[in-house]
Amino acid sequence: MEKYLATSLDAAAWEQHGPAWIRFVKSNGFGGIVVDGGLPDEAKQKLSEVKFQVVSVQSGHTLVDQYAAALTAVKSGQWCLFAQPGEEFDPDAFVDPDRMVCREEEILKVENVVMPIANLFERAKIAAVLESNSLLSAAVLAGPERIWHQFLGVFRHILASNYVESRRALSELALNLFASQFPNSVRVVQHD
Repeated sequence: MEKYLATSLDAAAWEQHGPAWIRFVKSNGFGGIVVDGGLPDEAKQKLSEVKFQVVSVQSGHTLVDQYAAALTAVKSGQWCLFAQPGEEFDPDAFVDPDRMVCREEEILKVENVVMPIANLFERAKIAAVLESNSLLSAAVLAGPERIWHQFLGVFRHILASNYVESRRALSELALNLFASQFPNSVRVVQHD
C-alpha cells in the first residue's frame, strides 16, 4: 500500500514549516502531497525537485476543501494522512488499511463542535449524541482512499442539506458525526 503524508501550505506556513515538513516526510519514508494555499514559485520548485505532489484548492481554504484537494492525488488502494503544518505525531501510529484514524481531543468542547449547526434544536440533539462519546480531533487524520471518500461524503451531505451556517470549524463536527454513524470505520490513537 502506497502511503502519503499531506498538508496545506501558504507562503507564511512554507517559511515556517516547509523545509521541516519535507525532511519529516522523507525521513519517515512516505510520499508527500502539499495543498497549495498560495505557495511562492520557489517553494513549488523545491517540492517538485523532491517529487512531492502539489495540488490546488478548488474552492475556499477550509479543512474540507484541503482534504478534497489532497484526495485528488490519492489513488484507489493508497493511504493518506493529512495534518496541519506544525502538528507533532508518529505517522506509523496512524496507518490502518481499513479505518480512518484520528486522535481524541480532551480540550474540545461539545458546544464548540456543534456550533456550525444552523438549527438550535438540531444542535442540542447532536450535542446530546456526541456527549456520550469522546470528542475526536481532525488536526491529524489518516485513512485509506475509500474511507476518505466516505468521510468526505458526510461533509458533502452536511453542506448540501443546509444543515450548517458556516464551513468554519466543520471538520470536527463531520469527523465526530462520521465516527458516531460508522464506529467500525474509525480508530482512535493516543495523543503523542
